[in-house]
Amino acid sequence: MISPRLPVGERVKYYRRKNGNRTQAAIAGLCGISERYLQQIEAGQKVPSADVLARLAAELGVPLAALLTEYGIEESSVPLTAAPAVARALMGYDRPHSSAPASPSELRERVEQAWRTWQSSKNRFTAAALVLPDLIGDVEHAVRVHRTGTDTQARREVLRVAADLYVCCARTAVAPDASTCP
Repeated sequence: MISPRLPVGERVKYYRRKNGNRTQAAIAGLCGISERYLQQIEAGQKVPSADVLARLAAELGVPLAALLTEYGIEESSVPLTAAPAVARALMGYDRPHSSAPASPSELRERVEQAWRTWQSSKNRFTAAALVLPDLIGDVEHAVRVHRTGTDTQARREVLRVAADLYVCCARTAVAPDASTCP
C-alpha cells in the first residue's frame, strides 16, 4: 500500500490516527514536545526540526521517509518496531478489559515464559514484540482489578508479576528497532 501524498503535518496526523489513533497529547508527551506544538505541526503552521520529525516517526512506528517524502512510499505490512504497540498497552490504549482478569498464577507463567524466551532466543526482540503488548494489557487489567480487591495475597502476587514484567520490558527496550536484531 502506498502512503498518501500529503504535506508533512498532515502525514503526521494521518499516521498518528492510523497507528493506534492516539491523542496529540500522548504523542507530543512521548516525543518531548508540547501538545500545542504538535497541533501546529499537524495544521501546517510549524515545520518541525529533523530531530522532532525523527522522534515523531519513531513514536508513530513509521520510517522517517514516510513523513518526508512528497509522493508517498510503499508501506510494509510488518511494523518496524513493537514500540507503538507496547506504548499503547502501557498507556491503556489497548482494547478495553471488561472481562475477569487472568489469575495471578496464569500471569506468572506467561511472564516467566516471556523471560525464558528473552534469555534463550536468537530472535529475542522479535519474540518479545509478539507477546509483550497483550501481556502488558492483561497484567495491567489484573493490577487494576486487584488494587481495590479484598484478596491481599492475590494483590501482592499480581504486583510481583507486574514488577517482573516491567523489568522484562526494560530489558527489551534496549533495541530501538526489532528489524535490526538477529
